[in-house]
Amino acid sequence: MNILSIINTALQAQGIDMKANENGQFSNITYNPMDQYGVMPDEHSMDYQNIYQIQSTVHKCISVISNKFASVPVKIYTKNDDQEETILTDDPAFEIFKNPNPWQTVYDFWEAVIGYLDMTGESFVLKIFEGSKLVCLIPLRPDKMKIFPSATKQIDHYEFTNGSKRIKIPAENILYLRYFHPTSDYRGLSPMRASFGDIKLDLKAMAVNDSTLKNNSRPSGVVSTDQGLGDHQWARYQGEFAKKYVGALNAGKVIFLDHGMKWDRVGFSAEDMQYIEQRKWTKDTVREVYGVPPIYLMDFSDASVLANADVQAKLLWTETLLPKIVKISAIMQKFMMPLLTPNEKILFGFDVSEIVELQQDRNELMKRYNTAFKDGGVSPNDIREFVLKLPRDDNPAMDLMYLPANVMPIGTTEVVVDDEKHIQLGKSIKEYIASHQGNNVSADLVATLGVVSKLMNDADDS
Repeated sequence: MNILSIINTALQAQGIDMKANENGQFSNITYNPMDQYGVMPDEHSMDYQNIYQIQSTVHKCISVISNKFASVPVKIYTKNDDQEETILTDDPAFEIFKNPNPWQTVYDFWEAVIGYLDMTGESFVLKIFEGSKLVCLIPLRPDKMKIFPSATKQIDHYEFTNGSKRIKIPAENILYLRYFHPTSDYRGLSPMRASFGDIKLDLKAMAVNDSTLKNNSRPSGVVSTDQGLGDHQWARYQGEFAKKYVGALNAGKVIFLDHGMKWDRVGFSAEDMQYIEQRKWTKDTVREVYGVPPIYLMDFSDASVLANADVQAKLLWTETLLPKIVKISAIMQKFMMPLLTPNEKILFGFDVSEIVELQQDRNELMKRYNTAFKDGGVSPNDIREFVLKLPRDDNPAMDLMYLPANVMPIGTTEVVVDDEKHIQLGKSIKEYIASHQGNNVSADLVATLGVVSKLMNDADDS
């Protein structure tokens, strides 16, 4: 069953009239004459998708972004007043985010959605319902989608076109994601558009190289003679010359000419040389447009690339991927979550807590708080809240700041602390240390908390 049949079957099951009449209009829609043909995709929408298949830098940049994005798991959660999260991702109500459709894994689904978005600047997802229940999400090709505006709302409906066949899709059955377009209220702007001129020159450079290879990887030449040759003689001579000297197996042969003929080799023109150099320029331009550092393109021509590998990996996430995650999360929260739950406090997001490239920030934060704790600058509760992302403990001792010499409370020795809570705090810190040893937690921080635990146990023994 192809995508056209899937859309047909799904919309028919919902009782929706999908087919356009001979004039391309629908009986239940009042058309503005200016909008009767819909808002078409970018004229280069298909070109963008084809370029992805044949231009190495474009392909790599989009693949890096879409694959990295697809590797981040969806997180459905709530937050209480203390900012503690309750994870609801495994709730059956949100199964659609684990199994979007029968033909794709959740990884493949997001790879396609983000891939189309970065190729064409827009991505369309078909929403299929059984009654009022959302049961299926299917990415659709942007170049096959028309948008029909409405006088009362931004979009009245969409039209999916496949050759001569067209299917009307109600606006509520499409999740539409797009990048900002300064000159269009309805269509998205492809990132590729900003480097389209360089990409076209690069493709021309590829054609020049291909032509050179077909001619034995050497510049062309000119065969000339002072003698007059008839058409028949010239045709026969061309055939013999091609047989002896043209083709990969004849490369490197010494050329012997008769009839007073001469061979003049023609070098690369300045234009040819410019095309070859253009490939290097295009690589940098496309990389800058997509925000993908050199290391992800396997470009090690500059020694500093490897030296700054960690910084580049972090930049990909902080400057390129995290903004996309924020954008997509906001879209899903506004247009998808109300279809699955009436509870506005249930949030959609992506879980980036295990992204290795982003853990560096957390480790640095741990080091700073550990130093501040030793200098009496922060309390154990500050560490719990701002570093470990745990709720603050209600034991008063956890809000005190300690001196480095003997880890005693600052300011007074007359602080009244509940003995039972004091003992329990020491035990809880010990349990925390045991559970986090070997994990992604600063060893210095664990050691510092160990000092506090020991102090409390000593106080208990006395």
